[in-house]
Amino acid sequence: FGIQKRQRQMDRCRQYIAQVGATWVIPSAGPPCFLDAELRDLHDDHGDPANIFPDQVVFLDQMRTHGHDGGLLMIPGSTAEFTGS
Repeated sequence: FGIQKRQRQMDRCRQYIAQVGATWVIPSAGPPCFLDAELRDLHDDHGDPANIFPDQVVFLDQMRTHGHDGGLLMIPGSTAEFTGS
């Protein structure tokens, strides 16, 4: 069940990206409590295909696998300036 749910979530995200014609994507998701050290292990940053909470890097890999190289990893504390349209 977890593997199928996870893949559907990622498929849906990629559809949204395509629908809006996003050039760049910065994956992030809540809830913010997952940033707490004691909850960090709930994220899939260790290759569990049945975990429904993929880490940003996992989703960026999924994007690249499906031909979208415009992903940008920003972690808490990152800053960026964006210009253009």
